[in-house]
Amino acid sequence: MTWSIYKDSDVPFEQWQPCRVAWYINQDSKGHYATRVKFLHDGPVRVYYWKDWVECNVVDGKWADDTEERILSMTRKHYHGEFIEAFIQENGNIQVIMGS
Repeated sequence: MTWSIYKDSDVPFEQWQPCRVAWYINQDSKGHYATRVKFLHDGPVRVYYWKDWVECNVVDGKWADDTEERILSMTRKHYHGEFIEAFIQENGNIQVIMGS
């Protein structure tokens, strides 16, 4: 899911490890940046990219196994990148940030 960019910054990207923890950065908050990291509750979550969205599930605080493929099937219509870099909440919606 989100790739371990920060943890694995000293290794080639082919060796990055996925992190399935369902977290996001709350861009709607005006607080200090460090306090904007939030965790999603279990259940369905709409994940947006541009004007498209897919429904994904959070189970035990982690994204369900099929989440990455659901998101990539949506984002490939607009962008060539294959790496989910982060999730942000903006205007009340969870948005996926993609990287190449």
